[in-house]
Amino acid sequence: MKFLAKLYFLKFQSKLERNKILYDIIFLSLYFFLYVLQLQSTIILSYVVVAIYALFYLKGIKISKLIFKIYSIVAALFLLSIINFNHGFTPLFHLIFLPVILLIADYFSKKKLVDLYQIFRAFQYQNIFLVTLGLLYNYNEIDPIGSIIPWVSRNGITSVLLVCQIIFSFVSYLYNKRFPIFSSLLIVIISFYGLGRGSIIVSILLLLYGIFLNIVNTKSKLIKISSVIVVIGLFFYFSSNSETITLVENIEDGLNQTQFGQGYTDEARTSINNEYISNLDPWHFLFGSSYSNTSIEKYFGGNPHNSFIRLHSYYGIFGIIVLLFSLISILIAKRNATIKFVLLGLLLLLLFRAYTEPILFPSSLDLFFLMMVALFFRKKYLLIHERNLTQNSYVN
Repeated sequence: MKFLAKLYFLKFQSKLERNKILYDIIFLSLYFFLYVLQLQSTIILSYVVVAIYALFYLKGIKISKLIFKIYSIVAALFLLSIINFNHGFTPLFHLIFLPVILLIADYFSKKKLVDLYQIFRAFQYQNIFLVTLGLLYNYNEIDPIGSIIPWVSRNGITSVLLVCQIIFSFVSYLYNKRFPIFSSLLIVIISFYGLGRGSIIVSILLLLYGIFLNIVNTKSKLIKISSVIVVIGLFFYFSSNSETITLVENIEDGLNQTQFGQGYTDEARTSINNEYISNLDPWHFLFGSSYSNTSIEKYFGGNPHNSFIRLHSYYGIFGIIVLLFSLISILIAKRNATIKFVLLGLLLLLLFRAYTEPILFPSSLDLFFLMMVALFFRKKYLLIHERNLTQNSYVN
């Protein structure tokens, strides 16, 4: 345990605290790894791991009335659609494990921010390190990212890394009002090797969002003034420099090596979305529709390439309503306006990526979405945040 603590650069006050942090990192790592393998057996096993973790490590924890009410409402709504059996028992399976996911999300949201920051920092840098090793090992392959786990798409790997980076960014902001820029930059680089348009766009937006917020939140007026001068200077430099066109052409050539070379929109995904929506009659609009006799089933192996289509197909319009309600509840909540802005920005990036890849709703990665929401509604963190009890600074 001492070796792992040093490896992850952990700081703690007692052996018990150290072990708790390490157990959380190990749990998240195992949970994440099982999901990334994308086999039906490993995905089921990831839920089993959550259940075991909740059963033994969270022994004696009480389910709050709020979580019980949330699950009861969601279950009642979702069960209305499950009776269609559009996808057999799969939607029911996810629904059965939802209270356990909620419980774990609630548990992590109640941890000290300094511990939570260290957990997700270690967890995400470990993920980046392992993917980088796989990338270097398969560097000479045509698709180095896709060759890491042959049966897992490159979009899948970069997408799940983005999900982890987004929650790490939120935790980091709550802890010290800064985004982890270095790890965000690494995600951008990995996303370019992954070639996927969605991951490239979202990773760049996340990096720019983080840089903007870090500049806004810095106490140094010099940094703020310098940043404005640099931006204005770059604007005038590139607008008047004759080599700007050449630079733009080089950037375009680089993007053409990714899936942007096939166009800035994905016609296949657009076709899937249009076909699914056009097949909805009033009944299926309310209770969801199966993929039978659609291109999703015929040509894409049952993969809708869209988390929202899957959510609707599993749980009907009630699933969409629950998702919208969670976003609206954040929007109207009486919470710190800045933190609300940060969270909504991050969630929009997350949902944008989910629009072109079925990484959420329902998925093992829902845990991270629910953690962010639970963290936002946590009562004590606002006091910690506003009193600035972050004397110890940690490297991003």
